[in-house]
Amino acid sequence: MQLQPDYHDCFAERAEVMESKPDEKTGKTSLMVRMTYRFPSTGETLDHYHILVKKDGTLNVDRSGVSEVSKLEQRYGVDLSNFEFDNNKLSPDIIVRAKVEEEKREYKGKTYTDLRIARIYDNGRKESQPVDKAALGRRFGSILRAAHSSNRAPTVSKPSRAPSTGPGKAGAPTPPPPAAKAPPAAPTATDGGISSAQECWAIFCELPDFKNMSEGDRGEAWWKMLDETFGHRQQERLSPQEWGAMKEKLEGMEQIPF
Repeated sequence: MQLQPDYHDCFAERAEVMESKPDEKTGKTSLMVRMTYRFPSTGETLDHYHILVKKDGTLNVDRSGVSEVSKLEQRYGVDLSNFEFDNNKLSPDIIVRAKVEEEKREYKGKTYTDLRIARIYDNGRKESQPVDKAALGRRFGSILRAAHSSNRAPTVSKPSRAPSTGPGKAGAPTPPPPAAKAPPAAPTATDGGISSAQECWAIFCELPDFKNMSEGDRGEAWWKMLDETFGHRQQERLSPQEWGAMKEKLEGMEQIPF
């Protein structure tokens, strides 16, 4: 089986901090990390260059304002301020998501098609840990009750056993959230400017400007909008009223506001 253009899980097997070739006109160089990623599904490897400092001397920053330096430091626990990158830390337990595309190149009059990594995402999937419900109740119970004091109290005090089907986020920019194929497990309040992550995600996926996007691009646009609206706060900490404001924003949108 050979690797095909698509989204694939992989892990970084090797890292090398290096300087690019000088620009022909200016003579300036960029600083980058060449990572070798292995794909367990096929055993193949592909290299990807993470540009840290561009040739104009500025940090490489994405549209959400996060630098490539910050992403790699958070993902692999390194300190790139002193060019530290310990290859021994690159282990298969740090799984990331790669967008693999085809790339055509010309050589001696012939056209060749190669595979390349277009982008690396944090996977965001974590192994589940046993839950101590009593300890969680002591730590977070009063906070949850206070957050819902102004809303209708649920008819059942125990939390639902059904897992949430809404999008989730952990750490740095993460991999794209799954499409909402089924209604949320828990009922969603929609009156009085109240909503939920699941409901907003479902509306977002149906907007004309996002509906036909690829899974990865739609996920990136979702997190971009959340960061701009709520200032990089974790979505799990947003109140039903804040999701209600998000819902109103989505319903009034006619095009991507960025």
